[in-house]
Amino acid sequence: MIRWGALFGAALLPVAALAYSVEFTGTPIGAQPSHLSPRSLGASQLVRQTGGSTLTKGGDQSDLAPLVSASPAPETRPLTAARPGFFLLLRSSASLGGQASHMKRQAGGPVSHLAAVSQESGLTPSGMSSRMRLSEVRSEMRDKADALLTEFGAREEGGKIIVSLPGDVLFDFDSAEIRSDAEPVLDRLAELLDAFSTAPVVIAGHTDSKGSDAYNLALSDRRAASVKAWLSEDGVAAGRMTTEGHGEAEPVAPNEHTDGSDDPEGRQKNRRVEFTILQPAP
Repeated sequence: MIRWGALFGAALLPVAALAYSVEFTGTPIGAQPSHLSPRSLGASQLVRQTGGSTLTKGGDQSDLAPLVSASPAPETRPLTAARPGFFLLLRSSASLGGQASHMKRQAGGPVSHLAAVSQESGLTPSGMSSRMRLSEVRSEMRDKADALLTEFGAREEGGKIIVSLPGDVLFDFDSAEIRSDAEPVLDRLAELLDAFSTAPVVIAGHTDSKGSDAYNLALSDRRAASVKAWLSEDGVAAGRMTTEGHGEAEPVAPNEHTDGSDDPEGRQKNRRVEFTILQPAP
């Protein structure tokens, strides 16, 4: 009985060996392999099969050793300990990707607080560079002053620099209180006025034609005074600034269409506060 069992076991050995060969190498014993697995390839063959781009580092094939060697794998270590350079590369790539997405968001979004607020008000900063009276500005501040003049769409008339801000950016309807979301715009304006630190500034309020002349005159005067007070608290010397209220007397656009109907766009342009940077005293 024992002899028959031994014979039966010996007969099964070739079958087991064949099964092992097919399972772990993909090739029957004694046959030429029709497809070489990574474990049966040499380093150069493996590089060629994989395209040579993902498994090599500057020609160093040490990373291929676990695939080629038949010896047991070494004791495993954390990946961060095994390949610090690789993880540094990943971190660098992620950082660059974040910077790129950040740059993309900047390119697609508003370039300044002024532009963000102006989207609803109709205020559009000029896209052209300005060289207005920059000789008055300290050399280290000229580039910034030039950028601010461009950002505010400033214009020059008779040697005076004029910046116009829509009233709807600064105030709510029928109000002389500075809107909280207008403060970043006024901060930028204060920087511009600081650049022309020796020049007097006239702040003039204007309204549309709705309401009485007297009411609009008083409202425009209060608005100009409110802006002056805010800029003074922000560091602009109060002695440099004077205020005026012109009411509806100096429109820059029609308040009505030719048929007598209301012109909302024209009225919006007329509701404004103008800042005139005068020539410095000799």
